[in-house]
Amino acid sequence: LTSAVCPSATSTKAPTEPPSRDCTYTDLMSGTLYNLNPLKTKTSDYTVASGSDSFVLNVCQGLRAPQRQPTRLQCDKNAMVCGTGSTNLGSAASAKLTYDRMERRLRMEAAGGTDSSGARFKSTIYFYCKRSAGVGTPQLEMVSGTHYYFSWNTRYACAPMPGHCTIKAKNSSVYDLQVLQRMNRYWEVADSKHLEKSGSLRINICSPVKNTRIAEEGCPADAGICLVRSSDSVSLGSADASSLKFSADQKALVLDYTNGFVCDDVKKRRAYTTIQFKCDPNVGLGTKHVVLTSVENGCHYIIEWRTIAACPVELSRRNPITGSCKVPGLDDVKTTYDLTQVTSQDVSVPGTSGDDRYVFFLNPCRTLQGSYNCDPDVMVCQTKGQSSSYTIGLSTEFDVWPLLDGGVEMRSNGSTPCHHSNSDKTMKKQTIIEFTCPSDETEKEGPVFLYESSQCHYVFSWTTKAVCNPIEIVDLPEGGGSNVDGLPSKGGLNGGKVFGIIVLVIVILLLVVLTVVLVRSSRRRAAFFAALKWCGSSPKTPAYKYSMLKSEEANDESGENLNVFGTGKAAEDEEEDDDLLDL
Repeated sequence: LTSAVCPSATSTKAPTEPPSRDCTYTDLMSGTLYNLNPLKTKTSDYTVASGSDSFVLNVCQGLRAPQRQPTRLQCDKNAMVCGTGSTNLGSAASAKLTYDRMERRLRMEAAGGTDSSGARFKSTIYFYCKRSAGVGTPQLEMVSGTHYYFSWNTRYACAPMPGHCTIKAKNSSVYDLQVLQRMNRYWEVADSKHLEKSGSLRINICSPVKNTRIAEEGCPADAGICLVRSSDSVSLGSADASSLKFSADQKALVLDYTNGFVCDDVKKRRAYTTIQFKCDPNVGLGTKHVVLTSVENGCHYIIEWRTIAACPVELSRRNPITGSCKVPGLDDVKTTYDLTQVTSQDVSVPGTSGDDRYVFFLNPCRTLQGSYNCDPDVMVCQTKGQSSSYTIGLSTEFDVWPLLDGGVEMRSNGSTPCHHSNSDKTMKKQTIIEFTCPSDETEKEGPVFLYESSQCHYVFSWTTKAVCNPIEIVDLPEGGGSNVDGLPSKGGLNGGKVFGIIVLVIVILLLVVLTVVLVRSSRRRAAFFAALKWCGSSPKTPAYKYSMLKSEEANDESGENLNVFGTGKAAEDEEEDDDLLDL
């Protein structure tokens, strides 16, 4: 890792066009055009009060009413920012607009007059994206010597918002994250590595967290991501200040939330969050794959999310199994999960979406036994009170996919049109069920309603043992082996076969060497066959006779000694053995 390839602070500030009064700036990296012209006024100026001090300012032009300011602010008409004592804090002629990519904000700088010591006054106005603020109003942020800093939340500092969280990349692929946009709850990320022990992140996609109808104390209403801590809750980026793009370098959809809480009091930096959505068609929505990967300088939060929603729309529906509840697994062992084993009865599940209360009736892979005032062939029926029923899943229209982590995803189309005003009117309600294995024996089996998306996806999680273990194992083909668990392994050589082959090769090599040695020497052949004869004969115990020797004969101090003489055939064999050893 090296900082040499990181953009420098100055490189991100270079304008793409000469500074001018037209109040526009184009960011070459994103191609975004920012236009602050709507902030100009014709007959009045913006007034800023801070304690006993007063300021007036305008944008990209001189003051419109310099003589109509308070008597103590008789400002120069060429001034863009004027302070107490009629001081020119920044002239319109010197103003230049740039974009601070690191802080996700527009910056306008202007130089003014000088004080009694000759030090020049300067003004910097930071424009932050906040769509709900409209035009907004400027505020004095801080004063450092003769340098005055202002902040301004306004919708005109926002990049064009992608339509309904959908974009079209340069390669013509269409990406759509609306299935992750929650209407009734939020996504939560707990990470003890990068956050304090009791901290957690609560996220919504392309929409504020509070759109989930669950009040998060301390988080602003526009927060797209909220950091909930033991002592308070703060915004890590506004949904109003969000931008979605496709990064070819990262091969990911990148969603930026900017204009969060002030994370650096000295530099007045604001927190922002980058969510990198990685395409993975084998993890479903990826509810188990949302990870906070790093926090840079306490201000920049980076999250990685693997999900099928980040795949191009035309490729995200990968080889579905249509109309069948027999689902082959993705593991090496050829397994099949049978979803007809999940339940044979209708199951009711309570759920909420916003202020609405529903009861859902489900019977995966079958038609509901009760009518519940839904259409025929219904597999999932949504009811509201006694009078309203909606078909959100048909038993004749569903697809299933195995998931990489184990389990199965089912999607079933309904016949009821989606009721959200921002959705395609031809779109129908749809049910998504993710079947998962219980994490332990204590986890209760059954379905739970998770959320409703902005496109009328009704998402459920169903815990069942039917997707835990293989319930059907394909017979092992001839020549196949088995693994240590007794389950069939892939075709090819297993560990036992490999060891046997190695031993056989070694034996063959030894025989070849021995043959060469024997062929080249008759003496070695004779010795070899004599050795074979000796090894093949039964062991014989030689006969011995003992005689007493006198000590003087043996010249032995012990006075006695035993003398052993071999006799008969055994003695002859011993002599032959000696001859063999002499070879």
